[in-house]
This record gives sequence, C-alpha cells and structure tokens, in this order.
Amino acid sequence: MVCVWVGNADGEGTPKLTGIKTAAPILFDVFDLLPNSPPFVIPYRNLEKVLVCQKSGYRAGLNCAVADYLYMPINAKKSTLCPYHQLIHVNKTQTYRVNTVCAQTNEMLDINWFVLPPAMAYYYKIRHPDYQSLPPFDPLCLDEQDTYRTIELIYPKNNAKVYIPIQIDGEKGKVIFNAAHRNPKSKIYWWLDDVFVATTINLHQIQLNQKFGKHHITLVDDKGNRLMQVFDVIGK
Repeated sequence: MVCVWVGNADGEGTPKLTGIKTAAPILFDVFDLLPNSPPFVIPYRNLEKVLVCQKSGYRAGLNCAVADYLYMPINAKKSTLCPYHQLIHVNKTQTYRVNTVCAQTNEMLDINWFVLPPAMAYYYKIRHPDYQSLPPFDPLCLDEQDTYRTIELIYPKNNAKVYIPIQIDGEKGKVIFNAAHRNPKSKIYWWLDDVFVATTINLHQIQLNQKFGKHHITLVDDKGNRLMQVFDVIGK
C-alpha cells in the first residue's frame, strides 16, 4: 500500500496544499518507481452497475437530470438516493418559486433544481461559479413556508469549543465567525449574548473577541429567518 499526505509536521493541513494538486502527483511518481507488477484485475463479481448522479455522487434519484452507470460495490444499492436534486415550482420566467396560492397551475413550471445547504453551497460555488441558488418565493405566496434551510453558520459549529491563541504582540486573538445565506444579497444581523454587534451583506464574516466561557450567537436576516447557536471559549 502506498500513502502520500502533504501538510504541516503537527498533522494540520495547509489550504494551498490540496490532495489532487500536491499529494496525487507525488503518489504517481512513487508508483512509477515501483517494480512492474501484473495489472489490477477488477473484481466484477463483487461489483454491480449502479446509476449515479453526476453532480452529487449519490445514487441517482428521479430528479437527477444527468446520471451515469458506474461499477459500485454490491452494497451500494442500499445507499441513499441523491437528496440535492429536487422538483420545485416556479413562474414562467423562473424568477420566483410559486404554489397554487399565488399562481394558476397553467402558469407554473415544474423543474429540477440542484439545492445544496447554505454551508455546502458556500464552498461549492468557489469551484462552480455556475451554481444557481434557489429563486425566492413570490411575495404573493404569503402562506408558503420555506422548508429549505436559509442561514447556516460555517464557523463555529453549534456547541463548538473554541480556543483563542495569544498573538505575537501578546494580545488575545479574535474568533472569526463565518456564515452562509441561501440568498447572497440578503443582510444578516448579528447578536452576541443578546447584544447587537454587526450587520453583514454578501460576505457574512465578522471578528469578535469573547471572554472565556459559554456564549450564544444569534443571526437574523432581513426576512426574519433566525438561527441561534452556542459555543464555548476555552483557555489552555
């Protein structure tokens, strides 16, 4: 077995040293130095062709527009169907989601949409700028409840223990809070321990300096969607 890992000596990864760009080339160089061996025999008797969603890598569901048959372990047939391709109802211009409260059925389009949770979408869009966020609900759909998660705190996670190191100048550092919103143009209002601290637009990131102990942070967007999480600032 050959294994290659690239990072810091203490076991911590480095953002610019990714596996596919740094570790993988070293791995293939090592393979080239190894003695010749018989070609790898694919164990077809332990594999079965499974229809896989091209975008998510899950087993393809009914709403996955592009899928391929791939050889997978037999048990893969028991894995979850793709949860990210969903059927939504939109108006004819595809600018709003609608339902029968605010649109006639002949004015509605049923389309498949690739829907990622906010934190996953935040990272996915870095490599896939063509990712399309869900359109908002038509304002006339007053009774419609949006079942999709709207705000997500990327860091810190709920119930996280956060250690704040001392910086070179001897001062205590700050915690960088990073959030994602399904609508990138929305505003987020931040409260720390019920005290208003900031408003963010587009880039939802703030720095705060907290005392040791338990805290709670609350995020509210301009539509009233709310998220509250707790975290614990610890010492050495």
